[in-house]
Amino acid sequence: NTSKKLRSSLKIEYVILFLVLIFALVIRLTGIGKGLPYLHHYDEPFIASRALLMLKESDFNPHWFQYPGLMIYLNMIVDVLHYLYLMGKEATFTGVQDLIIDNPTMVQKGGFIWTISHPSFFLWNRGLVALMGTVCIYFTYLIGKKYTDSFVFGLIAAALLAFSSTMIEHSRYITPNLSGVLFVLAAVYYAMQFNADKRNHYLLLSLIFSGLAISTKYNFALCLIAPLLSYWMNSKKFKIDVISGSVVCVAIGVIVFFIINPFTIIDLDQFLADMGKQVKHYKSGHGSHTIEPGFTHFKFQINQFTNDFGEILMITSLIGLIITIKKKNGWILLSFAAVYMLYMSRQKVDFHRNFLVIYPFIAIWIAVSIQSITQYIEGLNHEISASINSRITQLLVKNVFIIIIGLMISYDAVAELKKAQKLSKHIETRTKVIDYLNNYKRSNVKVAFAKELRMHRQDLLKLNLSYAIIDHMDFKNRSSEFDLFVSGKFGSGNKNNKNLRKKDSIYNAEYSNKSKIKTIKGRTINLKRFHKDPTIFVYQGAPLAPDMVSANSINGWYISSHHPENTGH
Repeated sequence: NTSKKLRSSLKIEYVILFLVLIFALVIRLTGIGKGLPYLHHYDEPFIASRALLMLKESDFNPHWFQYPGLMIYLNMIVDVLHYLYLMGKEATFTGVQDLIIDNPTMVQKGGFIWTISHPSFFLWNRGLVALMGTVCIYFTYLIGKKYTDSFVFGLIAAALLAFSSTMIEHSRYITPNLSGVLFVLAAVYYAMQFNADKRNHYLLLSLIFSGLAISTKYNFALCLIAPLLSYWMNSKKFKIDVISGSVVCVAIGVIVFFIINPFTIIDLDQFLADMGKQVKHYKSGHGSHTIEPGFTHFKFQINQFTNDFGEILMITSLIGLIITIKKKNGWILLSFAAVYMLYMSRQKVDFHRNFLVIYPFIAIWIAVSIQSITQYIEGLNHEISASINSRITQLLVKNVFIIIIGLMISYDAVAELKKAQKLSKHIETRTKVIDYLNNYKRSNVKVAFAKELRMHRQDLLKLNLSYAIIDHMDFKNRSSEFDLFVSGKFGSGNKNNKNLRKKDSIYNAEYSNKSKIKTIKGRTINLKRFHKDPTIFVYQGAPLAPDMVSANSINGWYISSHHPENTGH
């Protein structure tokens, strides 16, 4: 009977965990199409476009090392699978020669890398990140369960991470952040396993995952502290001295890094140059994202965590942190988080995405605190519970705090699902204007698009009207050629650059008195960099006589100044 109850309990445990993971994955996948065919995250091409270039050019040297190469190579594997899928499904896709990619290295030389010819490659790559974000939840569960020795509190930690708004958002973009979080968690988990079971292969796994973490982001090299601490706690088990053993541990992690990133040695000059840029970047700051290092930066990041978890749960996590240091595994859990927070808060760049790796630890500390509070409440209510005849009422009294947390998590889960559904229905403003033009009251009109909008070929192919791409400032002199002119509201977003603000003002003032027949509200257009959901203005041009308008009158106009082979229709 005891064996049957145990098996039944395990089945229930895994069913609940499976449902949480599936629900979390669905929420993440629901929003991965955001913006496409336009890109809404600045960093995505530096990973995804570089992977596509490897596929197209058969050159596995990334030629860019501001991020390590693991995420680029993983994306390339996904790209190969998607390439085979397109070859079998899309008649218009004939091979890698169809891929049009602006080289990401050209961004500093005026190149525009945020236009992709086949956005479905990015969609699949985002799916990979969403999957990795979900596996992060699983490892959070394993660590929580390992420390608390309880499925319930491991599940609470996992659920807190699963429905964190910040973690969900970053699980939808092609960056190395979530993959790095996954490998750090795996390194910490196996370090805890080694400390508990003293089996050497757990230490080896921890070191391998540490190497994988370094291969996603250089600053994750700090996760080596977890297997090192676990080794130091159990160094008597080994025949070699502590110093030699520590050197071997670090060497394993570093060797894994170089195996995955061989071009850091082959192309050493470029590797050192890019690494130097990153060090200087984080020490000197990043425009509006520059912050005073030290306590000011530390406090800023804590406030970001609080915005996600709330003040009560953040205080609860602090209690859990204090509780965990009573055990050796608690110190392993704390080691990376503490060292990482101290190191990164001493940098001048305040990007919160660099601190995503702390979220699972906060969730685990919250779960540990809830376990302790639940045990305390259970002790206080022992006599009360004993006097209650109803078994259900007894369970409610004993687990009142778990029930409250469960309701809070359920509320967050429903809220995030609604947000994901809303996001999945979102239509980019540049796509909206195509729909508007296709339903325009006249069918035989000429449309001019400002090239600064960077209209995507995929949208333009859906347009039923003749069109041309021209410079925003050229329309005034050529207004007699077009019935409609589509442009937007300009704004560099850089308040400190007077020249850019002046240029924005000139662009915005050019047609301020011109009649607008349609406005689609969004954001301002950045003349130099990418933009998302720009505010669209459809201006009335000078109407032409009907006999002067034909579908073939402007064939051959370029869709993009970067891709002259793509023409209008």
